[in-house]
Amino acid sequence: MTDEFLTSREIAYLTQTEHRFVLERACDALIEAGINPNEFWHDYQSIEHGPGKELWLPKREAMISLKSDWYSNKARAAVQAVFETWERTRD
Repeated sequence: MTDEFLTSREIAYLTQTEHRFVLERACDALIEAGINPNEFWHDYQSIEHGPGKELWLPKREAMISLKSDWYSNKARAAVQAVFETWERTRD
């Protein structure tokens, strides 16, 4: 897996979407694309909510997870901008 990824919680923040909906839509989109979402699950610990699960998504999988019509172009652009910033600073 690449070092550059966004967590599903970060995607939720960037797209102003509840995390549970990001998880649901991401898993559906990945499965539809023939990608096993289980490869991207990770545990996390939150001070507010305790232990939980999140997805760590590299650029390709993150963009696939945003294919739902529910996400606006502005939301997709916010996620893509993060990856593009990393790519510019890496080069």
